Amino acid sequence: MKLLMIYYDRFAYTPADKTLENEPDCHDGEQLEAALIGLIHAESADEEDPSRIEKKLLKNLK
Repeated sequence: MKLLMIYYDRFAYTPADKTLENEPDCHDGEQLEAALIGLIHAESADEEDPSRIEKKLLKNLK
């Protein structure tokens, strides 16, 4: 697992493409102040012991 955490003074987004067919349409964006954004990349080796990976992830996000 790889984790990239970035602190933003201001973070804004606008949805562009719908990728989940079972979810309702969303066209409104949002702006957040003082946000910590975590980007998580899971790898196939992480499936062997998911509880260990979950514990490490929560420890890093706290």
